[in-house]
Amino acid sequence: MDVEQLEWTLAPRRERHEGRAQSGALRAVAAAGYARTITQLAAVDVEIGQRRQRLAPGDDTTVAALRGPRARLVASFYRFVTLAAPRELGAVLGERARALDLLGTLLLAEEGLNASIAGAPAAVAGFLDFLRAQPGFASLSDVRESWHASAPFRRFKIKYKREIVTMGVPGIAPAERTGIHVTPTAWNELLNDPQVLLVDTRNRYEVRVGSFDGALDLGMDSFREFPALIDAELERSGATRVAMFCTGGIRCEKASAYLMERGIEAVYQLEGGILNYLEHTPSATSRWHGDCFVFDERVALDAALSPGEFSLCFACRRPLSAEDRASPLFREAECCPHCHDQLSADKRRGFAERRRQVALADARHERHVGAVMPVRDKALVGANSFAHRSTSSNARLNPHLRIKTR
Repeated sequence: MDVEQLEWTLAPRRERHEGRAQSGALRAVAAAGYARTITQLAAVDVEIGQRRQRLAPGDDTTVAALRGPRARLVASFYRFVTLAAPRELGAVLGERARALDLLGTLLLAEEGLNASIAGAPAAVAGFLDFLRAQPGFASLSDVRESWHASAPFRRFKIKYKREIVTMGVPGIAPAERTGIHVTPTAWNELLNDPQVLLVDTRNRYEVRVGSFDGALDLGMDSFREFPALIDAELERSGATRVAMFCTGGIRCEKASAYLMERGIEAVYQLEGGILNYLEHTPSATSRWHGDCFVFDERVALDAALSPGEFSLCFACRRPLSAEDRASPLFREAECCPHCHDQLSADKRRGFAERRRQVALADARHERHVGAVMPVRDKALVGANSFAHRSTSSNARLNPHLRIKTR
């Protein structure tokens, strides 16, 4: 049975069971049975979404025929450009994004924009056209698009920071110069050069999900640690030629600019990042092993750019493998082997209740988080404010959450 037939066959069952589950007249036992059926149908939805993602990106007719009513186009993009007034630009872009019913995040700083959005194809295209009409964005072309069975974001947010990629080193300007961009086709040849030091610029929890053969893992919990760790490695190894990679390319822009400022002889970076490499490299010649972590609800993508086996811990937001989920330290929606000893009983109960509410909203095809979020400006958060205390607490528990790049 093909995808279209499968959706057509399941539609009446889905509507029937959803309607019953929402009826207040059902007894608890019957409602639980219907909820199990909805969960099974949701699993089918995931499989349908995975099949959709294997379609050729340019086959719009086929995609339009097979996608369901909840399918959304996901677009990720960034641009390093000097913004004199990022808050004014953010207000304009936010108004347009909300009018188009987009979900996702816009991150702005004086050094540029980093964004991931999801919505109907016409809405995404309309937003990109509007963005290109703004000063400094006319030549924006490197936009990565993919289909997902439903939006991988639960809300729309705008954030303002000092940097769109937080390194913490003043004077680094990717808008002015970066390393040599290497296409996926030429990447394997570069990796064969024994004189080139291959560096994974991502955090350690991302590296654990997958990486290139022979890549150096710096063991970072935050991109802020990159300068000190790479300096120590270069002093130890004496390397003068460095190749680097990250998920979508943005961290390499900052990292390569730093190494060039430091005086490294030759700096290379994988054009478009890991995702671009997987899209254009046949599996028979790929040097990549494992999945690629992404910063949304898909968690990780396999070599076919379909959602892999990893899930997120509901508490600490770290990626979990099948082995992690089989651990006695893992409790669904409460904790995992990485955070089980960092959470109080009250915290665990809170996470479990929130997960239950999310599941109920998903079964009703509603947003658990539907409110428009206020703009976050970390530079304006007071040291004694609740927002500051919450951010600090989350950072201690989940150090990787400080990084909002791809």
